[in-house]
Amino acid sequence: MGSPEVPTHHDRWGLGSAEDRMMLRYCWRHKRRWSFTRQCWVAFPAEKIRAIQAYAAWLHAIDPKAPALTVRDTDCDVCAAPLWPLAPSPGASNGRHRSEL
Repeated sequence: MGSPEVPTHHDRWGLGSAEDRMMLRYCWRHKRRWSFTRQCWVAFPAEKIRAIQAYAAWLHAIDPKAPALTVRDTDCDVCAAPLWPLAPSPGASNGRHRSEL
């Protein structure tokens, strides 16, 4: 029987190349992150993002071939929402003809 092989950094981290990175989408304005598992935006404190960034930097300092973390500042669902509900334009009948009113 042969001796077990020591896993390489790529095997240990499950990455195909050293260029692979982890990426989080985060809205700093509304303190929300994109959840890939839920497929929606969720509230997430900025302090937690900073703690995750610090941990990832520490991990990368210990093992330079470990995946790097990128936090991408993106607009969230709150950014995309209008500031106030859109009012119907004057004279609009919500799709019904005046004779039906």
